[in-house]
Amino acid sequence: MATRNKHLQSLYLEPEKAKLLDELAAETRIAKAILLREAVDDLLAGLAPGGTAVIATHGVAGRTVVAGLVGLDQHTAWQCLAGLHNCHWAEVHEYARAWRIVTWNVGANPL
Repeated sequence: MATRNKHLQSLYLEPEKAKLLDELAAETRIAKAILLREAVDDLLAGLAPGGTAVIATHGVAGRTVVAGLVGLDQHTAWQCLAGLHNCHWAEVHEYARAWRIVTWNVGANPL
């Protein structure tokens, strides 16, 4: 099984179930959230202390990642946070005890 599926393996120990979930990943929000979070965790693990990461993504994927970092379940995030608009961003900072949303859906002012 591919390295990117280490979180899926921990959820389903039977290889057949892990393979099925991997195949469904393209279609399900939960599986996508798991894969997105794994990618972000890998990126953050490689940062120097106090470092900054910039992630370019689709608006709903951005909401999914941010919700996971700050501890919101995906349903609550869907109810409370709109997907990021085109050319907009969020800032999420890691503090001593938790991640916090500092800005959400911010964009440049039109010229």
